[in-house]
Amino acid sequence: MKLISLFLFLLLLFTCGIGDALGGIDIPQRYIERQVNHTELVGTWNLTTDSENNIQSYDLSSDIPHHPNPWKSITLNDDGTCHVDFESSWNTWGNDLGKPSTLAACTWKLHTLTGYDKDLSPKDVPGASVRFEYFVASTNSYEVYDFDSYIAEENNQLILWNFVGDITDSAVGFIFQNFEKASK
Repeated sequence: MKLISLFLFLLLLFTCGIGDALGGIDIPQRYIERQVNHTELVGTWNLTTDSENNIQSYDLSSDIPHHPNPWKSITLNDDGTCHVDFESSWNTWGNDLGKPSTLAACTWKLHTLTGYDKDLSPKDVPGASVRFEYFVASTNSYEVYDFDSYIAEENNQLILWNFVGDITDSAVGFIFQNFEKASK
């Protein structure tokens, strides 16, 4: 939901011409330039040490539009299922998310995401979408959360990444959550 809010906010800025008035925002263009296939993403992805250090120093208690994905590693299986090792201190989406007794399903797919040109114009880019369906005891119902990661190719290695924080806040700079593939 927060990702949708961020997208709508950026779309509003762009369509109203306010994006130009912000000036100085230069969105990094880390998106992969080629087609990625499903099998390239299968395997275990670990958070990089630099990303973990950046996240630890970032104020996760603020009401920013985008928090980090709440895991330090994720295994993407060939059949579209996945397994994550949750980091509960980064979990702002629901108190039950990540509890072994409540996680009903983890699935993923290669997907087209909305990225942004340097001038904040939306563009379609490849990415991975992860979906969690879990049971919330307090409401006696299932919740669904979707998390997206962009794909980059750096030093001949795929990287799953996303922004942490408000990308329109140029005073903070860009903080990334990068995952590198550990196994195939």
